[in-house]
Amino acid sequence: MRYNKTAKTIAVICLSVLLFCLTVGYAALSKNLTITGSGKVNNAGWDIHFANLKTPSATGSAVAPTPTLNATSITNINATLKQGADTVTYTFDVVNGGGIGAKIKSITYPTVTCKGTTNDIACTDAIKNNLQWQLTYSGTKTGTVAVNDVLPKATTHTMNLKLSFKSTNTNLSADDVRFSGLNFTIVYEQTTTAD
Repeated sequence: MRYNKTAKTIAVICLSVLLFCLTVGYAALSKNLTITGSGKVNNAGWDIHFANLKTPSATGSAVAPTPTLNATSITNINATLKQGADTVTYTFDVVNGGGIGAKIKSITYPTVTCKGTTNDIACTDAIKNNLQWQLTYSGTKTGTVAVNDVLPKATTHTMNLKLSFKSTNTNLSADDVRFSGLNFTIVYEQTTTAD
């Protein structure tokens, strides 16, 4: 019985010494690793807006009062075309003042209404169908404005909206024709490419 008690005591002492040695050995062989650093996310900002609306350019007998410009819309576009060769051109800038590139996601074209200005003659389909509009770039970028066109960050593109009758139009009204409902919507979204 005494032998068992002594054996147990020696076993406990040996296990305690072994545990102590393992703890000291682990402490001697372990090392804390510390990773330090910092990061910064720049304010990219989203700022697509209209600017610099110029007085409309009218040719022939066309009449076009100056529309109203605010940051995200150009309103009160009303043009009166009196002859087949009349045109009205609105020139304005689209500005990307933010730090994120943009591209055109969609363009919604207008549903045009019109009426005679003196005799209040209703506009016929032949007259409405012969109205044409072109939304184009001018300046550093040229061509027709289209879906997926890119507007890089910190860039300005000048656009022209030109209203006219088709050159082949033979269905002219005896009255001046005032067009309204010329509501274009251009939706921009963030580009997924580097700019």
